[in-house]
Amino acid sequence: MASTQVNLYEAKTQLSSLVERAAKGEEIIIAKSGKPIALLSALQVNEPVIESKLPEPLPFGKKSARNHLSGRRLGR
Repeated sequence: MASTQVNLYEAKTQLSSLVERAAKGEEIIIAKSGKPIALLSALQVNEPVIESKLPEPLPFGKKSARNHLSGRRLGR
C-alpha cells in the first residue's frame, strides 16, 4: 500500500483513524513543519509485544499500606 504524510496536528486529532489505516497496511508518515519525524505502521505478527512491568501490589489494609509506603516493617 502507499504511504501518506500528515502533519503533527492532524495526526493528534485523527489518531484513531490513522491507527486503523496503519493496521490495514498503510504507512503513515508524521511530519512537523513539513519534515518527516515519525512513521506509523502495523506491527508484524511475529514481533514480540513489549510488556511493561507492573509494580508490586500494596499489602491489605490502610495501616499496612501506610507502613509499606513509608518503608517501615509491619509489627513495630
